[in-house]
Parts: sequence; C-alpha cells; structure tokens
Amino acid sequence: MSPMQQAVTVSPGETMKLGDVFQDLFGLSQAVGALRFQSTRKVVVAARSYNLTSAGLADSQGQFVAGMPSELAIGSGQKTSIPGITQPADGSFRSNFAMVETAGGTANVQVTLYDRDGVPVATKTYTLSPYEPKQVSLHSFSSSATVDGGRMDIKVLSGSGKVLTFASMVGNGTVSQDPSTLEMEYELTQGSGSGLTQVAHDSTLSGDGTSSSPLGIANGGVTSAALADSSVSSAKIANGAVTTAKISSSGASNGQVLKFNGSSVGWAADASGLTLPWSTQISSQTVAMNVENAKGVALSGHTAAAGVAAVSGLTSNASNGSFGVVGIGRYGGVEGLATLTSGWANGVRGVNRSNDGAGVYGISSGSSGTTYGVYGKTTSTSGGAAGVRGETGTAGADVYGVFGSSDSPYGVGVAGRAPYGGIEGEATSTSGDTIGIWGIANSPDGTGVWGTNNSTGSGAMGIVGETGGNSGWASGVRGVADGNAAIGTTGWNLGSGPGLYAWSETGNALIVKGAGTGDLAEIYDHSAGQLRWKVTHTGDVYADGSFHPNGADFAEMVPVRESGIEPGDVVALAIDGTLVKTTRPYQAAVVGVVSTKPGYQSDLYTDVPTGTKAALAVIGIVPVKATAANGPIRPGDMLTSSDIPGRAMAATHVRAGTIIGKAMEGLASGEGTIRMLVMLR
Repeated sequence: MSPMQQAVTVSPGETMKLGDVFQDLFGLSQAVGALRFQSTRKVVVAARSYNLTSAGLADSQGQFVAGMPSELAIGSGQKTSIPGITQPADGSFRSNFAMVETAGGTANVQVTLYDRDGVPVATKTYTLSPYEPKQVSLHSFSSSATVDGGRMDIKVLSGSGKVLTFASMVGNGTVSQDPSTLEMEYELTQGSGSGLTQVAHDSTLSGDGTSSSPLGIANGGVTSAALADSSVSSAKIANGAVTTAKISSSGASNGQVLKFNGSSVGWAADASGLTLPWSTQISSQTVAMNVENAKGVALSGHTAAAGVAAVSGLTSNASNGSFGVVGIGRYGGVEGLATLTSGWANGVRGVNRSNDGAGVYGISSGSSGTTYGVYGKTTSTSGGAAGVRGETGTAGADVYGVFGSSDSPYGVGVAGRAPYGGIEGEATSTSGDTIGIWGIANSPDGTGVWGTNNSTGSGAMGIVGETGGNSGWASGVRGVADGNAAIGTTGWNLGSGPGLYAWSETGNALIVKGAGTGDLAEIYDHSAGQLRWKVTHTGDVYADGSFHPNGADFAEMVPVRESGIEPGDVVALAIDGTLVKTTRPYQAAVVGVVSTKPGYQSDLYTDVPTGTKAALAVIGIVPVKATAANGPIRPGDMLTSSDIPGRAMAATHVRAGTIIGKAMEGLASGEGTIRMLVMLR
C-alpha cells in the first residue's frame, strides 16, 4: 500500500485546526482509513470523528480519538489489552475495535475476547498489510459474543509489522449515541534521546550536556601528561572524534620528519625519512604526499592480518575521474602479484558497489596499433586456465560474466582467438532454458550468431552444434523464429553444393514436423520460382513431374499368420484373412508373391504391428521363388503354386484364380529365384 501524503507547517506555539482533514488535505469527500502523522518536532495530535446532521456542526454526533505515538506499537511476540469492552445481551451498548499497522510491514494479529471474570469468549486471527487500518464490530468478530465490562487481548503472532489498537463503546439508548474511546494498555519507558539536563565541569570539558550543546573535550583539554602509557586504545576513540583543532601545532617543526627509534614515535631532523606535511604538483594534480626512491621501492605496505589491505587508497569525491589508487609507469601503471601457488588468488582485484560501475575498467588511449583496454594472459597449461575471466554472482536477467562493447561500425564486442577454440561458452546449470553462447543483433539484416571458417578443407565448418542430450528436443543446432514469415533455420550455399545437408550415423537423417495446417514440406525451383513438390499436413504428396522409385513394384502391407514368410515366397490367404505360404499346386486361395523391394508401399492395416505384416506385390515385376519340379520354366509361362511350400511352378493348364503371374525369365531345373510379372487371374 502506498499512502497519500501531504505536508503542513505548524509554527512554534501554534495550534492548527483542520475541520475536515480528508477534504482539506487530500481532496476526498468520502474516505475510511487511518491518519499517520510524522513531524520534525514533537507535536500533540487529537481528532474527532463525527457525522453531520441537518442542524450542522453544533448538533453533530462524534467521538474523540487522541493521537497515539508509533513508539507504543507492538511487534512480533508482543501483546496489549483493551479493558472495558461492553456489549451486553440487552443491547444497551455496542462495541468495536480498530487496528492499524504503523511500520510498513505485514503483521499477523491474534485477538481474544474475555468476560469480566477472565474467561475466554472468542478468538480470531487477522492479517494486516503495510499501513493497513482495520475496524471490526464485536458482532462480526463473534456473532454470539456478549460481554459486560470485559477485556480484549491483542497479540502480534508474526511478521515485521507493528500494530496500534483501540476500541470504541457506544450507548445505543442515548440520542447522540454517547461514544467512548477505550485505549490500549502501554508502558512508559525513558527514551534514549532524553539526555542530561546539565553537567558541571571544569575548563577541560565543553558544553553543558543538553541535546543542543553536548558534552565534549575542550581545545587543549587533554595533555600528554594526562595520558598514561597504553591508556588510550582504538576502541576508546570514535571515528571523527579527533579533529585538527584538537591537535596542537607545536607537535613538529619545519623540516622535521616522523621517526621511530625502537620504543616510541617522535619528530627528528632527518631528511631521509617520511616528511609530513608535504604537497606538490604531479601531472597537474595537487599531491598531499609523495614518496620517491631512486634505488628501490618507493612505498611498500605489509600486513599479516587476514581480510585487510597492506596499502589502501580512498577518495571521498564522487565525481568521474576520482580514484582511490592511481599508478603511473612507462611500462605498467599498476601491477598486482599473488604469491600463492594454489587456491583462489588475485593479482589485481577490483570491486564496484555502484549499480552502473565496473569492478575493473581499462582504457587504451592509443590511436593506432593493437591496443587493449584490458589484457589478460596465463602461462598455465592446465584445463580451465583463462587469460581473462568474468564472473557474476547475480541471478537476475541481463547480467554478464564478461561484457564486450565496440563503437566501431565494423568492430567486435568480444573476440576470442586460440589454436583450438576461439570462443567457448558454457552454461553450468543442469536445468531450465540455459544457453552456452548467446548472440543478439538489432539490425533487420544482421545475424545473431555468425561463424566463419577460412579453411578450404573438406571438414571446414562455419558453425558446429553438439548436444549430449538423448531425448526430447535435444538438438545439436536449433533455430527459432518468432515471425510468421521468418525461418527457423536457413542453409545457404553460394556455390554448387547443397544448402542443407542432413546426416545420421544410425537414425533418421531428417525429420519434418508441423503443428499447424500448413504443408509439412515444400520444394521450389528457385530460378523458375515454381513449387515442384510438397507434402500437406494431411499426408497428401504432390509432385510437378514423374515419380522414379528404385523399387520394382507396387505392394500392400497385409497381416501374416505364421513367422518365416520371406520376400519371394508365394502366399495364400488363410481362413482369418492373414497370409500363409502355399502348400499345394493350383491352390485356390493363392494371392501372389511377397515383394522384395517395393517401389511404392501402401498400408491399410495401420493398427497392426509392423513386425506381423508382409508386403504383398499387386502390380509390377518382382522376384519369386520357383521350382522346375513340374517341368522347366520358360519366359512367358504362366506361374502357379506348387506342392513345395512358398514355391511357384509352371502352370500346364489354366485354372481361374490360381495364376499369380507370367515368368520374365526361365528356370531349367531345380529351384531358384526368377523375375515374374504380377498378374493375378
């Protein structure tokens, strides 16, 4: 909830009256809620809620409600009581109670009603949202609750919110309804801001101890003689307690330096030490302290403590260009060295707390040559070593481990170069929609991800996608298009090779699926701009040309009764309509030959498992297993079944319904496989 707010100014000693606070401050003609007052000084607030009558304010009916300090609000685990709750059975009085959340949190509140003897009558739990007021009549709290001079306990069970509460008792028999306000119980405590009214002291202290003039140490109030050895520890000196006015200027003279003699720190006339104060100009900037050493390290810091810095630089200026530490050198401005040979060590570490800043920011101002804002290099040959590594601990969207940006129209935001892998992206999450490498292009003619291989070898690949998944939509490469006229994946060859090539070692080389009513597949002659072949979503195939199958016949899939039926077998229909091998000459139920390699295969028995069906040749030329037991077979002979199971023989006479075809080649003796023109008659 976001409360409405208005500001008013009350002068010292002034009393401000608002006749209708909802209308005067917020422009509301009607409103129900709570008023929350916040002030820079202490104020007293009182209010009267009233109903206007035809006689005006003089005859209005109302109730006085005093302002309640928010410090009295109870929080989680605390409770308070409201005595005097009255709503007897005769209806002479009625009561209600109100609650309001004051801290901007959520509170779960338990309310319990007791009679005058302390016996519980009813209990109910309420949830208050941030700053939410709630007024409840005793009848809606418990329809059967009757009490005369009882009490109500209010307890905050849980939540970060805090609650103020009071009750109202109304005399039903009076003309003005006689409302009375019943306040919550509270305990007065001495606040932390009361302070001391006055403290007597000598000249070593300043101030009188009041809030407007707090007690402090006067200038020169503490001398070196007043401090015993080791009597002042860091815990006794608050941040900012010692100012320049409290340090005597006689501590050092011009030309002296701060020295340590082995037991104490003091000032001495030795120019080889650290001279303070010191100020000069370096690179047009004023420097408070400069350390120079022509023979070695100018400034060195050392600490054995964990989690602290040996040398720390800090600037309080928030403008751009202000730095805690600046290093300037002909070869390297700043060098960091981590001497650990194992574990997580950092040569240079940058930390940024701004929402828009950078942990480490590098600028190369050179206008030519191969320059780098940030350059990272590793000499390790172990796996996982990286010249530059970026990492983020934030789980939100648009957060990058490494982010590269280039303002050049032909520049590259991030470039990777290596003997084996130029750029590798890895998404380590084992669930959800993760992406190893993500490319985005905002131009209508741009490309999200572009891969180029400059090699002319047979195995050169522009982009290779590989997946270890083995189910669902696991894909080596997947293309997704959101527009109706866009294409999920496009294969394009500027030479004479194929635009798209599909390969599978053991499975299907290409699977096409369509979820809508459009065609499953379409093939165009691009030069003529004409559709040559398509498959509709219902399975119909259309071709603008001839069909040239490599098979030899047209076959129909038919269920079989027995196992062992093979291509070339002569088969007949059993009594249940399934296929069996023929077993006698001129068998009346013979239907033909099992196809070896059909050029077209139809299946009307889609409900029958594939392993229990055979392809029965109905049109074309097919191989047939034959025997010369009834005499040699010559090209042109009619063929029928024989007494050898599944074998055809030459028919010496024609019986209707027993001829399966005409021999296209001969068989002089024994058994063999010959070609036959299918012609069942």
